[in-house]
Amino acid sequence: PVQKIYGVGPKSAARLQSLGFQNCGQLQALEHTALVRHFGPTWGTEMYRLCRGQDDRPVQASRLRKSMSNERTFFEDLPSLDSCLDELPELIDELIQDLEKRELMDRVHKVFVKLKFSDFKSTTKERVSNKVSRELLVPLVEEAFERNPGAVRLIGVGVRFEDPAKWDKRQLELFEG
Repeated sequence: PVQKIYGVGPKSAARLQSLGFQNCGQLQALEHTALVRHFGPTWGTEMYRLCRGQDDRPVQASRLRKSMSNERTFFEDLPSLDSCLDELPELIDELIQDLEKRELMDRVHKVFVKLKFSDFKSTTKERVSNKVSRELLVPLVEEAFERNPGAVRLIGVGVRFEDPAKWDKRQLELFEG
């Protein structure tokens, strides 16, 4: 529908419909000069581009990130808990590097692990914590593994971020420094 084109409001939509244009396909059938004649050089040219999906505006994410994780699927399933724990340090290091690079470490609210087993069942275990560490994640892997002891095809580690609405309402430290 023409109403979905960025910048087409109620007045432009009514004008387009009065000219017989209901959707982008109908606009695409027009030559550039026809749109310029009806809507002027600026808006006619812009509409010509937009109805064809040509938009050079920078993408701006409108949603706040709620979590961050990384995971690894293994070529050969990991046969035991120990083999899973051997893979954990590298995943944790990558997650910490990603958090630091994006300056998100201070927003961490929970840590979690995800295991997917060779039978394609998966489980996630999480714990409230504002730190990412091996000491926190190893017990989570152990608990998750106990739910379906068997070969593991995927391990993931990640964090969930604090709700931004609560960010300004956190308890302040009594003594700083």
